[in-house]
Amino acid sequence: MSRLPEAVEALLEAARVAEFTVIPAMATQIRLHLYAGLLLAASDLVSRWLGPGGS
Repeated sequence: MSRLPEAVEALLEAARVAEFTVIPAMATQIRLHLYAGLLLAASDLVSRWLGPGGS
């Protein structure tokens, strides 16, 4: 008796469950990268505005 159909069913179920747990985590990572990039750009603008020596 082949267990291949059961294995495929288990794999599909795991993929369906993982979709609901992985996608929110990916969205969080994207948001964190966006915020880090914005902070880096803002710090670069502030450092250019203050000029060398910070005053």
